[in-house]
Amino acid sequence: MSNKNATRWVLLLGGSLAGWTQMAAAQDPAIDYETQIQPILTASCAVSGCHTGETLAFGGFSGAGLILFAGQSFEQLLGVASTFDKGRPLVVPGNSGESLLVQKLRGAENVGPQMPVGGDPLPPDTIQLIMDWIDQGALSEAPQAPTAVDVLSWGGIKRLTRDSVQVIRRIFRVSLE
Repeated sequence: MSNKNATRWVLLLGGSLAGWTQMAAAQDPAIDYETQIQPILTASCAVSGCHTGETLAFGGFSGAGLILFAGQSFEQLLGVASTFDKGRPLVVPGNSGESLLVQKLRGAENVGPQMPVGGDPLPPDTIQLIMDWIDQGALSEAPQAPTAVDVLSWGGIKRLTRDSVQVIRRIFRVSLE
C-alpha cells in the first residue's frame, strides 16, 4: 500500500480519538450540591423564621418543617413530599420542571407564595443553577467529568492500538516492533 493510504488510516484513527476527547469535554460541568447549591440555601432559605426548624408561637414549625441547614438539607429535599402542598415531591431528580422547589422559586401559580417569602426573588441565574443541578439528577456530590480515557476504556485503547498496528503492518508490510 502507498503512503497516501497509510496517512488516511493515521488521520482516521487520530480523528476518532479526538472525537472521543471532544465528546467527553462537551458535557455540562457537573454541579456539586455542597459547594454550589447548599450556599444558596444557607443564605436565602435557612434564615431566621424560614427553613430552620424553629418552633413558632402557635405551635407549628417554620418553613413547614423543612430544614435547609448544611448537613440536613439534602435529605430534606430528596425523596420527600411537601407537607404543605398536597404531598407533591419537592425535588424530582432529572426533572426540574416538575420539582416543587423550582416552581416555588419561580413564583408559579397554584403552589403558594414565591420563595423566599418576604425577600427578593433569587436571581434567574441562581434559579437556573438549581434547575441544572436537578436536571443532572440532583446528586449529593458532583460526579467526576468523564475523560477520553473514561469514554474509551484502557482495554479499548489497547485493542485500538493493537488493531492499528496490525492495519499499518498490512499496509506497509513491515514489522513495527
